[in-house]
Amino acid sequence: MILIEPTTAEWVHANYPTPKAIDDSVGIWRIVDGGTCVFVVGVLRPSLLGWAELWLVMGCATRRVLRARGQLIDLLRAHFPCTSVHAIGPTNERFAEWFGFKRIGPQVVDDVTWTRFEL
Repeated sequence: MILIEPTTAEWVHANYPTPKAIDDSVGIWRIVDGGTCVFVVGVLRPSLLGWAELWLVMGCATRRVLRARGQLIDLLRAHFPCTSVHAIGPTNERFAEWFGFKRIGPQVVDDVTWTRFEL
């Protein structure tokens, strides 16, 4: 059974090498399959009026787990109707599109050119 459970930045830091920036997340969930966390997703909101920014830490996600992405997208839309992601490279960009995000175009963040996607 696949479960989506709320979690904390402290739990994520204890289990995955992640940047300190995720401490500012306004929501973090772990996706659990058979008692094993297969990936973690969180949302950063830069301001009250800005777009929420999705981040993802992959574990050992199987095709069956990834097919359950609809549940996660529904959860995100309910809490954060304006959500975006940034990706670099064709594999990450295809994953963002497969996850349900629409390509918007290039955006420079900290002197790095990313491709921006919106939900």
